[in-house]
Amino acid sequence: PPGHAGGGLGEADAADAKLLSQLLHPRKVEADAFGLFDRLMRLVGDAFAPPTPPVKGGPPPKPSGVVLRCNRVQNDLLRIKDDKLYQHLESISVEPQLYMMKWIRLLLGREFHPDDVVVLWDALFSDHHQ
Repeated sequence: PPGHAGGGLGEADAADAKLLSQLLHPRKVEADAFGLFDRLMRLVGDAFAPPTPPVKGGPPPKPSGVVLRCNRVQNDLLRIKDDKLYQHLESISVEPQLYMMKWIRLLLGREFHPDDVVVLWDALFSDHHQ
């Protein structure tokens, strides 16, 4: 183990170092970045899709995926977690997309310190099925 009298890496540390060197290999960075981007866009890509244009004489267009997501956060989740805030936003007619579109598109990167953003991303992406 580290810090023992011999001063070398322990067997587990050497295995961890080998795994990290494989995961962080410079030749794989581009493919890894694309894989992460692809996964991210599957989760939040609708935030970047243009709305469906209305058809003259047809039914009103469905809200975009990002608008539906914003409505769910405010009208379902916020109502459960902080009903007082939800009621206040409703009383002053604040549409969720007015403040959430930026949050979703920038993944909260401008609202919080980078160290905090990483923690938020970890929570958001690990719980994306809910």
